Amino acid sequence: MDMNWTHLLAIGIPSFAGVTGLLLVIAGFGFLIFVHELGHFLVARWVGIKVTQFSIGIGPSIVAWRKGLGYRIGSTEPEYERRIKARLIEAHEDADDESRKADGEFEIPSSRISEIGNELGMSETEYRLNWLPLGGYVKMEGQEDMDPTARSDDARAFNNRPVWARAAVISAGVVMNLIFAVIFFVIAFMAGVNFPAPEVGQVKPNGPAAKAYPIGHEKDSTFQGLQPGDVIRSIDGEPVHDFADVSVSAGLARADEPLKIEVERDGQSLTYLVTPETGPEGLMWLGITSASLPILADTGDRLPLPDDLREAGVRPGMAIASVNGKGIRRLAEVFDAISESGGAPTTVTFADPSHERPDVTVTLKPKAILNAWGEDRRGLLGLIPPTRISQVIPRSPAAKAGLRKGDVIARLGPLVWPDPKTVSTQVPKLKGTKLEIEVLRDGEVKKLEPVAPDRSGKLGIALTDAEQAFVSHTVEGSPAATINPPAGSRITAINGQPVRTWSDAQRILQELVEKTHVENASDSGETTTVVSMTFELNVSEHPTETAEIHLAGSQLERLSKAGWAMAEALAFVQKEVTLRTEDPLEAIDLGIHRTHIVMLQTYQTLARLFQGTVPAKALRGPVGIADIGTQIVQTKGWTFLMFFLGLISVNLAVLNFLPLPIVDGGLMVFLLIEKIKGSPVSPVVLTANVIGLALLGSLFLFVTFHDISRLFTGG
Repeated sequence: MDMNWTHLLAIGIPSFAGVTGLLLVIAGFGFLIFVHELGHFLVARWVGIKVTQFSIGIGPSIVAWRKGLGYRIGSTEPEYERRIKARLIEAHEDADDESRKADGEFEIPSSRISEIGNELGMSETEYRLNWLPLGGYVKMEGQEDMDPTARSDDARAFNNRPVWARAAVISAGVVMNLIFAVIFFVIAFMAGVNFPAPEVGQVKPNGPAAKAYPIGHEKDSTFQGLQPGDVIRSIDGEPVHDFADVSVSAGLARADEPLKIEVERDGQSLTYLVTPETGPEGLMWLGITSASLPILADTGDRLPLPDDLREAGVRPGMAIASVNGKGIRRLAEVFDAISESGGAPTTVTFADPSHERPDVTVTLKPKAILNAWGEDRRGLLGLIPPTRISQVIPRSPAAKAGLRKGDVIARLGPLVWPDPKTVSTQVPKLKGTKLEIEVLRDGEVKKLEPVAPDRSGKLGIALTDAEQAFVSHTVEGSPAATINPPAGSRITAINGQPVRTWSDAQRILQELVEKTHVENASDSGETTTVVSMTFELNVSEHPTETAEIHLAGSQLERLSKAGWAMAEALAFVQKEVTLRTEDPLEAIDLGIHRTHIVMLQTYQTLARLFQGTVPAKALRGPVGIADIGTQIVQTKGWTFLMFFLGLISVNLAVLNFLPLPIVDGGLMVFLLIEKIKGSPVSPVVLTANVIGLALLGSLFLFVTFHDISRLFTGG
């Protein structure tokens, strides 16, 4: 069985489509920063360290409050210092020449400032809200990130306190984030949170799960591979709550060591031995997806329903009730029916679960899923289709150049009739270059305005194989390599039967394969056949040419297994399971389990990031987090928002405790070194803080740029 592995691909423009949701996410994110800094602050005060500022956000102050002064627009610092200096003048303290700077200002010891402030009823700590709500900090006397060599003579300064006290202060933020992560999780789980169900949706052909056998049924083809609808109960004896448990177990698996996966299938318990492999994103995986329901999801503008379905009366929320008159229980049955159609039109009936709308029956024409030939390029007998544009992002370089959905790329700079993989790999190398572009539109090749990829190397288009039977190129060593028609040539007939699309070509060839097998059923030798293909060549005057392709048994077998899928991508509602408990202790246990899972996922991602298997642009910064959170509020409700904030809180804790300069984990390393050697680390080593701050700032700008780009490109 073959299937369309990308049927849930959604391309569009994410947006902050909900002011209330956005404000809730910003408030929640700000609260997590607040509790992190509150941990530092409370422990600093407890161990006797002087705190001069408690700030939410970074940059200049919007508003500040200080005991004894109240609220001020901007900062209270100028007035605080002015009142202290005024008291010094009144008391004639430090009035000799040595106590004045050249400009006449007083040089006031830090400890003396606090004493005078207390005498005047003013707190030494300013609480402030800064302009950029993207972080926060607690400023302590004697801790200068930009000048690690600075020292303070104040006995209450950070650098004058014992190592244990400083370690307690540094770790307090992380501890607070973990505490509040558990609190958020408990609130969420006592109310109930929906997660992807631990049920198999699709199984990738030739993937790890497809090749596995259950214990006791080794080499029994009827049991080979996990099946859509299998419910995963445990992995290596550990119970599975949702599909995230499955992904994490696979991601943490050791190479070449199988996992014992217990599944429930039609009331029967089976234990499969599945050895994870490296997946498309560089992570270990099983080659399965989570299950979806046969109900159309409402994705707004991201993946709108095809015009023909909408005109027929199909709407989001309607369910596929039957395919070719056969009732449907799960989504996989829909894909199976289309895959087994052999390219024949498929009758699909959509029903409204609320019965407010009448049933709608439509006829869908399946699209051929071409086999992979060399470098994972999909084609037919080694003939590779060119690129069709399936989506154009508004305001993108492609949109400004006049590209449209449905255009087939005939020329893009140096690329002539390129296939999708060539476009996706070569265009980023041409960023900043004006590219001449020609497209096949309405049966004619048209020249458009030159287009230049943006700074990230993107044009703002989504790509797929062309439907018309035009040829990009042939794969060396494939059956069609002996023909090798010029790029842009078109298949017009196979064995005399007219061909317009690649689906026509695959259908004709599969009928030929079936006929060949029937005619040679009693032949003990290898089955072979000859295929006659007619091309309209992409050369002067477009002559036609007919060539023969000789196919052996293994090549015929590949043709017979070529699959079929829906011609248009549709989005379906994910099947979910609700995790809920009325017992607070069980809720805490679920929260701890979920915290453990998220921490493992975070460290997993970071490890793959350093290995280079996960691109840095896949990271999300505050803008990306806010966008994702806003969508969660709109689609999943407040309980999942609580869970999401718990995830963010765990991530803040994990990232802050990495042994990197400037973050809490790096400072803990410096303290450990100081404890071992009996003296502070050298100023040269401490300057790593400055480097770390610069790197952190660069990373922030990098992820923010890509977060904002995703808002407009849907990438």
